[in-house]
Amino acid sequence: MISLTAIENKIYDMIGETDDIKLVCVNIPDDKKGEKIILVIDHKIENLKSKLLEFGMTPLWIPSEIKTVEQVPVLGSGKVDFKGAKELVLKSLAL
Repeated sequence: MISLTAIENKIYDMIGETDDIKLVCVNIPDDKKGEKIILVIDHKIENLKSKLLEFGMTPLWIPSEIKTVEQVPVLGSGKVDFKGAKELVLKSLAL
């Protein structure tokens, strides 16, 4: 089992933790692998997957897909809304 928080932290380590960028990793069902990791991020970062590999991230931790959104869902407290982000991803795949 892979910790989504650990993946998020590794990505923040690479890009530098900043208030300007919000991101969240969600896992969704996958017919071939059981589940896959999707990164939801509010900034476009060119070649993010290859940069993560160069940074030393384990290939198994690299998100299968990167969904760039205008705003990552947040709760009233200002924290990232994990459930909302997962629903956003699932809705976008249903199209």
